[in-house]
Amino acid sequence: MPNEPSLIHLICLGFALAVLGLNKFRISDRLNIDRYTQGFLENHKGLTEDYWPLYAVAGGICVFIGWVWSLLLGSYANEMMKVSVHILTTYLAVVSVLCFWCRQFFWGGEFAVGALLQFLYCR
Repeated sequence: MPNEPSLIHLICLGFALAVLGLNKFRISDRLNIDRYTQGFLENHKGLTEDYWPLYAVAGGICVFIGWVWSLLLGSYANEMMKVSVHILTTYLAVVSVLCFWCRQFFWGGEFAVGALLQFLYCR
């Protein structure tokens, strides 16, 4: 199995990065980056470092969904492709409506045509 050592190395590297990352966020705003951006950026309270647990949870949920999706794609490929096409069709239709709402008529029409073509493809 040639891929086994590289997978073990990848897991170890991920674990090491997680430990180092958790240690990094003990002190909020430890780099004090605002001192370099006073002239051209308007910084607001609420640093990314304050919200990293939420980002970690969201990333973990996305990884779980991705693994489930990949596992189901192997056994239920036709159904999963239909779901994928329906997700893309819905996304294109929503973006089309938002473009029309913002008076971007050209792009609204383009996304609507894309949604229509995707809808016809899945039938």
